[in-house]
Amino acid sequence: MPSAGAAQWRMAELIAGIPINSSAMAMNRLCSSGIESVSILASKIKSGIVDVGICGGVEAMSQYKLAPGRYPKISKEAMENEWVAKTYTPDGISSENVSDMYGQTRSELDKFAVHSHLKAADAQKKRFVQKRNSTN
Repeated sequence: MPSAGAAQWRMAELIAGIPINSSAMAMNRLCSSGIESVSILASKIKSGIVDVGICGGVEAMSQYKLAPGRYPKISKEAMENEWVAKTYTPDGISSENVSDMYGQTRSELDKFAVHSHLKAADAQKKRFVQKRNSTN
């Protein structure tokens, strides 16, 4: 995704009412930006760098038609390396291979993602209620 999703995260930030002077960071980790941002934020909270934060990912590779030549050409010299020749697989093809290997369909993975988000929201709600009740 161009600009590491900077336009998307900035618009989401403003629409959510987060003050314009708050700090933010964008990264491009292709489809793993969401999990990487969670990991970075968790580490910062655990180490005491920040008290609270919001993070997430905006990539959805299925939303983009990959143009021919989108993947970088690997030099002839690099491809002569046995490891490179054996392991170089572009991300879109790699994700399809993993899906096929484990027999997962897009629909199944989408349902898993929805249920994961619902469980996270429920856990946060329960924790908020617990916390609120413990202060009364």
